[in-house]
Amino acid sequence: MKAKIFIVIVLLFGFSAIYSQNDLEISNEYPEAKKEVKKALDEIEQSIRDNEVDKLISMHAYGPKFTEFQNGEKRQGSEENENFERNFLGTITEIEKWEWEDLKINIYGGDVANVTFHYDLEFKRGEESYDLKMQGALLFIKTNDGWKITHEHMAPLTETKNRPETPEKTHISKSDFPKGNMINYVEGWGGMVVAINEPPAGTDFAPLLIGQKDDLCQVPHWGYLEKGKLQAKYKDRPTEIISKGEVFYMPPGHTAKVIEDARIIDFSPEEEMMELMEDIDNKVYERKN
Repeated sequence: MKAKIFIVIVLLFGFSAIYSQNDLEISNEYPEAKKEVKKALDEIEQSIRDNEVDKLISMHAYGPKFTEFQNGEKRQGSEENENFERNFLGTITEIEKWEWEDLKINIYGGDVANVTFHYDLEFKRGEESYDLKMQGALLFIKTNDGWKITHEHMAPLTETKNRPETPEKTHISKSDFPKGNMINYVEGWGGMVVAINEPPAGTDFAPLLIGQKDDLCQVPHWGYLEKGKLQAKYKDRPTEIISKGEVFYMPPGHTAKVIEDARIIDFSPEEEMMELMEDIDNKVYERKN
């Protein structure tokens, strides 16, 4: 009986010691590690300011354990994150404002850091201006090459993009609508692009989309098929046939082929559509030259 009591006391003492050690680890501030993580944050900011994309990429611990959540979307991994870093952050041409707000760095065990913050960021990508107010969390691990990000979680508080002023004329007849372009459209109407096109049977939009994510159009379209017939193909849903007289919605991740001579009237978000048109125009120019 005494032996059993002794064992129980030893176990209780052991558990108490473990909990006390864990409490100590959690409450330990690790001031030197905090300075190192803050320095890593400064290097990340400077790499974006200087367009040093490879430096920015090197601050991540890419691999099977890297994860990211962004804007309420599904979990993403290393490949998606690197594409975003290179193709969006890496194309910033001017930073007008970058302010860390409510920045908090917590260190655990000396080699794991949880960084939470709000930040106010104003920048340009070419002629496009952005004003982002974000909240985020970054999980860092300490490696032989310094502190690296192994998880990101970002969500916008607000996002306002400067758009062109509404043109004086906000209506146009089909007969006066632009013609003769690869895609005929009018922009600047409340952040939307209006397009009217008459592609002949056999037109396949897929070649124009090579190089986009999944080689598919990532711009959503709402429209009306005034005449003809279309075949719409998607990444995550069955192929559909859109017929004359039908209204339609094509979500991001699609392509289309014209089955019968068509007249398509559709509406798309201006920012995304203009980026797509720039890419298509570049492809057409390269083919001609």
